[in-house]
Amino acid sequence: MILLVALGTFWPIAVNARNATETVGENLIWSARMMGTSERRIVWKVVVPVSTPGILTGIQIALPISLIIAFVFEMVSGGGGLGFLEIQGVREFQSPLVYAAIFAIMIVGLLLDRGLQLVRTRLLVLA
Repeated sequence: MILLVALGTFWPIAVNARNATETVGENLIWSARMMGTSERRIVWKVVVPVSTPGILTGIQIALPISLIIAFVFEMVSGGGGLGFLEIQGVREFQSPLVYAAIFAIMIVGLLLDRGLQLVRTRLLVLA
């Protein structure tokens, strides 16, 4: 499951990180070089802070994808979890169990999204 989630969320994060690093102005990099900054420090002191909003956007796009992949994997593999509970409720015609699993999945997604928004605001305000 971890491999599937990693493969499913790699591309949104990678594409947004690439696009975010392309937005770094050449003047910023030239200015850092003129001040004698090493290439490694340019990456950590110029490129990463400027591209952080784009990288976080990629993570925010990848979060629901990862949840969908995880719950579908639980539904298919039957190894437990909320996806398994939902499928079990469907198989046994237990509507309350199905709705409880859907509600729990919704709460997990909402909490993770709000947590990521909190991290995003803290990182971007401090940067």
